[in-house]
Amino acid sequence: MRRAWAAISAIASKDLKVARRDQVTTYVLAGSLLLAGAARLFLPLVEGTQPRFAVLEGAPAALIERLEAAGRVELCADEAALRARVLEQDDAPGLMVDEHGALALLLEGDEAPAVVASTMAAARSEAATQGGGDGPPRPPIRAIGLSLLLYAAVVLVGSAMGLGIVEERESGAMSAMSVTPLRFREYVIAKLAVSGALAMTLGVAAAWVAIGAAAPLGSIALAALGIVPITWLFGLVIGAAASNQLAAMAAMKGLMLVLVSAPVVGFMDLGGWAWLLTPFAPHWGVQGMFAALNGQAPWAALWAALWAAPWVAGLLLLLRRRVTAAT
Repeated sequence: MRRAWAAISAIASKDLKVARRDQVTTYVLAGSLLLAGAARLFLPLVEGTQPRFAVLEGAPAALIERLEAAGRVELCADEAALRARVLEQDDAPGLMVDEHGALALLLEGDEAPAVVASTMAAARSEAATQGGGDGPPRPPIRAIGLSLLLYAAVVLVGSAMGLGIVEERESGAMSAMSVTPLRFREYVIAKLAVSGALAMTLGVAAAWVAIGAAAPLGSIALAALGIVPITWLFGLVIGAAASNQLAAMAAMKGLMLVLVSAPVVGFMDLGGWAWLLTPFAPHWGVQGMFAALNGQAPWAALWAALWAAPWVAGLLLLLRRRVTAAT
């Protein structure tokens, strides 16, 4: 046991030293933190450009929640104040309940089509359900952007892990394990430990940079822990499938599109097709990070870990077969 831990520690120490000099690792670490800093600066500006809605006090709460998901809501005390607000020099439409209890839309006439469409959609939904709504309001753009950013910061560490495995396979270093006391199990444990620790550290650090001291770092760390198996999945696909660095870079680009961009679909209104996202661990990883940012328990990220674990086990077996065949 002591020899095994010594071997694992030696590999982990070597990987950490290489990571400090490796350009890809430096790009992943620095790039994620720079993006987190940019998000802290620019996401509030994006939120500030959201449309405004004027609503008469006493409007249904579900309607106000929907409008708040699409922009900023300003409550007016009476109909005169509402009409005066609509006539101001901006594109703020107004909503009020008429004497028959129906919703009425007040327009100045020069509002942007997108603003009018979103307002009418919320009004129609409210009228059709008599105040119940047809589902939860869309999440705010700030929380969506940050959850995708922090998820990507954790997952992209796998690219450095995968490229390192490919380099060791290409150079013959992994084949040499057959004539050394080092076992494949010890090699894998060290790789997974280093990449997992770096991924969690980077995820929490990026959250601190993007949000500051108010960030719920405990919940974010738990979400990052659930996402770590996706990081391993990313790295092992590259390490097991690619035979050289060029093929590894091509595989990395394709996987980034799936693992980093595809979870955006989870924030879209899919209606009855939402169940199709159930078997996709990246979707649950992002949803877990989104929950953590909103002060909720990130159980979805742990569900992502359960989905990714069998794939990680299968890729480890594939990698071992590739190494055995090479020797």
